[in-house]
Amino acid sequence: MKKIGFLGCGNMGGALAKASLQSVGAENIFVFDVDSKKLKAFADETDVNIADAEYIVTNCDYIFLGVKPQMLKNLFEKIAPVIGERTTDFTLVSMAAGVSTASIAAMAQID
Repeated sequence: MKKIGFLGCGNMGGALAKASLQSVGAENIFVFDVDSKKLKAFADETDVNIADAEYIVTNCDYIFLGVKPQMLKNLFEKIAPVIGERTTDFTLVSMAAGVSTASIAAMAQID
């Protein structure tokens, strides 16, 4: 079964994570959010797995970026090196409005 990771579980990320429950089950969904209270409440409500950003980037087949556009740079400073070490295929999906695919690829250091 494919693993799905959500970096940010606010309104948009949380809604997609909840929708994913029907398809892959809570055991295959991993979430991270900088707001630990929001993260714990979401995990308690849905039974999904709490993980850190590095774990999600290393292990998930689908990675959803559910953070605000102005937070992407800080997030990618943390996860770009991990992305660069991956040897398996993955799909990166951004929900950040107004941020181009080229900008995301540059921040992720993906050619």
